[in-house]
Amino acid sequence: MIGRLTNYARKLPILALCRRWPKRRAGRGALREGYTIVLPAPADMPFLARIALESIRGLDLSRCRGIYVVPDRHEPETLETFRGMVREHAGLGATFVELGWREKLCTRALGPYAICDIHWMAIINGTAHSDSRYVFLHDADAFFAEAGGIERQYDQALRRGMDTLGVTARIDPEYVERGMRIPGTWELMFSTGWARSMSPLELRGRSVRMADGRRVFDTMLCPQYRQWGGGKIGVMEEPPGFVHFNGTIVTYRAYERAGGRPVCDEMFRVLLLSVLEEVFSPASEARRVPGVEALARGLTDEGQAVHYTGERAGQEYPEFRRTIEKMLACPVFTPERAGRVREMLEPFDRHFRPGERTGAYEVRYRSDGLGAG
Repeated sequence: MIGRLTNYARKLPILALCRRWPKRRAGRGALREGYTIVLPAPADMPFLARIALESIRGLDLSRCRGIYVVPDRHEPETLETFRGMVREHAGLGATFVELGWREKLCTRALGPYAICDIHWMAIINGTAHSDSRYVFLHDADAFFAEAGGIERQYDQALRRGMDTLGVTARIDPEYVERGMRIPGTWELMFSTGWARSMSPLELRGRSVRMADGRRVFDTMLCPQYRQWGGGKIGVMEEPPGFVHFNGTIVTYRAYERAGGRPVCDEMFRVLLLSVLEEVFSPASEARRVPGVEALARGLTDEGQAVHYTGERAGQEYPEFRRTIEKMLACPVFTPERAGRVREMLEPFDRHFRPGERTGAYEVRYRSDGLGAG
């Protein structure tokens, strides 16, 4: 009980300060035709935003009205890094969005591991800046594989009058059991008017008592759950080409929370971030994620802070490796970059021998990609 009260007290700033939308919209008139791209970005991993912006450069963005880069924290060094990155991509129409004083106060009160709330605040701030009919929400661990994909998704959302149109349905057991195809937030196209028709708190991930029992919702899922069946919440039958490594950021935060206690990177999400940081970060930028060489020591040593000795890791690696190859086929990966990624993964390939493993891959719902230490 004391723990619950303490947790509630920490979240009081959100309840008190974030009930209304920030007054930051550039245009005061009617929303324009088209869509805005919102890029929530982990502030301590700027290479992810760099990948997204470079990927977007090669897309068809005929009806895009703006790109908003929203880092989730705003320490001085973060501000400078992201501002410089946005300046480099000024030709795209990219804009740096700084959290307002309310959101900064909330992030300080919540601490670095309130992942859902921090992500939610970034989405709210990006959406508040939009002056277009739709918002396209790009996920930090997704990669574009189809140049015209966003335009095609916008066309379908507009034609069908959708409030939300996603590319993949959530696989939470409670949704699957009810036959509910509720879209995940990654690569989600949603109506700006729909989002702003409710308090930002309605879009926040939280536990809610419903008519059929108490439910725990991730960001943006609660109103979609309530409105399911009305025909305006859905998933594309033929989604655009993209590659998505689900659970990457939440897995890394779980690793950080372990505080050095050994954890098994069963889904190889820490390894993914290590490889991406090495390939896409300039030499002058400090590294945050453990290096690939350090991670490789965990192939046989379960005492390492990150290791790969669990049985599930061996089962997961072939699917991870197949997804890596799909990622490397995306336009942002030049032959040189793809070669570097494959070279870094050689110790893992030799250890797990993914080509020798056969059988269907079982997709499982899980809160993060770590196993028992």
